[in-house]
Amino acid sequence: ADSTRGGRRNRGTKEESKKETGDFGPPGCNLFVFHLPDDWTDDDLHEYFAPHGTVVSAKVMKELGTGRSRGFGFVSYEDRVSAATAIKKMQGYKILGKRLKVEFKKGEAEHNREVDDMMDDDEAGGKKTYPDDERLIGYLRAISAKNVVQSLKESE
Repeated sequence: ADSTRGGRRNRGTKEESKKETGDFGPPGCNLFVFHLPDDWTDDDLHEYFAPHGTVVSAKVMKELGTGRSRGFGFVSYEDRVSAATAIKKMQGYKILGKRLKVEFKKGEAEHNREVDDMMDDDEAGGKKTYPDDERLIGYLRAISAKNVVQSLKESE
């Protein structure tokens, strides 16, 4: 057992980078869940989403410093069917006076369709605000910045 001691420092950094990516399942299996009850822990999130499939990880995002819940988290399943089932069953699920909002993690599976839906809402003049408006705005900014860089390169 002592023979592992030599490589420990190296393994520590590998563990950390694994933690960053290791908390998600395969593409299309990761869900973004918000409007979480304030006192929910990773275990609560896991408990509510486990009936829909094998949960790889369930994480409530917390404020740095205070450790308080930021009201959203991620749930990752082993397979897409479970993830899709969980969205169907848990989207709008009422818990402690809140309704959960559940969708695929940004950039996965249905992402493009989602962005299109949000754009349609805006054009209809509906002034509904979504908690993910900021995410969408960031996404659109990134795209337009990319396009500007692209057109600058082309004009050289």
